[in-house]
Amino acid sequence: MKNFLLICLFSALLFSCREKETTNPEPEPAAENTTEFNKEDVAEKGMKYAQTTQQLLAQNLLKAIGDKGTLHAVEFCNVEAMPLTRKMEEEHNAYIRRVSDRNRNEKNEASEQELDYIEHFKEQIATGKDPEPIVITENGRSRFYATILTNKMCLQCHGKPEQMKPEVIKKLQDLYPNDKAIGYSENEVRGMWSIEFEE
Repeated sequence: MKNFLLICLFSALLFSCREKETTNPEPEPAAENTTEFNKEDVAEKGMKYAQTTQQLLAQNLLKAIGDKGTLHAVEFCNVEAMPLTRKMEEEHNAYIRRVSDRNRNEKNEASEQELDYIEHFKEQIATGKDPEPIVITENGRSRFYATILTNKMCLQCHGKPEQMKPEVIKKLQDLYPNDKAIGYSENEVRGMWSIEFEE
């Protein structure tokens, strides 16, 4: 799990959020005919899809930052993050989303069920636990959920306003008038991967 979190180094730069109160979540139980072996297999596949998608996004984001800096990275995310994710959906034949309770891009808004899972992950972090992915398998379809945590790099675009560059804040306001994806500190739940695929 720690390796996955490291791969997510730049994930918070790439998607949006929305504040919303949630109740304590109880992950949906898997269908009765789902075995532990199947759940482990699904978890491995879901993690692979999340990691390879994150790697593609991170590689392109790092290039954008290296070419022209953080301000350019904001524009890159606005234009390229969704198409790159769609490319990985096609490659894996899966429905891949990065969702949050505090979305920047409205397309990354978490559903009611996803909000419960995000709250569940937050509670795990608050109690010092490593958040474990949630896996649900039923009717021949599998769903995989895993956290996306903030780190120092993420805070360039998602940190506290007083610690961000004014030109970055201005660009974010121009591109995302309803942005709620700032004000984070390190090691907070920015959102999660929500991935669905056939067993």
